[in-house]
Amino acid sequence: NCAFAGIDGGVSHIRTSNREIGALLRDESFDIVYVDGEHSYQGVCVDLETAMRVVRVGGFVCGDDLEIQAHQLPDGVLAATRDELDAIAPDTGSSYHPGVTAAIAERLGPIASESGFRTVRRMPDHFQSISFDVLGHSMPPHLPDRLKPYFESQLQQRTDSFSAKQAQGTSALNDG
Repeated sequence: NCAFAGIDGGVSHIRTSNREIGALLRDESFDIVYVDGEHSYQGVCVDLETAMRVVRVGGFVCGDDLEIQAHQLPDGVLAATRDELDAIAPDTGSSYHPGVTAAIAERLGPIASESGFRTVRRMPDHFQSISFDVLGHSMPPHLPDRLKPYFESQLQQRTDSFSAKQAQGTSALNDG
């Protein structure tokens, strides 16, 4: 994708274990860090701590697999499932990754997410949740026209979901 967009010169893709990567990366040296690693609680903790350390002020830490947030689970459920890779929420029947849910809750608290995706921005003294307001967006111009129907259908689904949440009085923040 980066080569296609003509920006591959400024992108570094590093693939290694989360236990080894921390020693290789300098503090505040990245604009964007996308965490897509382990789902174990300890693994996610290491990933988040590294990402939060190496992203510079104004930069973004992004990731996925935050299907359910801690406050959305009945009391005691997350504590009982934290060390599992996958679990089913007893009240909704939805699958989620308890390690991701617990680590995010402990380090960032409730944050905006959409379909499991999340983004926070590093500020001088905290991390700010970024809302997934999809209203008014269009297909990026560098994508080929043949992708337009797919992109528009996906965007419409996201717009409908976002609008429904607003109509119900809930926000993208705190809703998975």
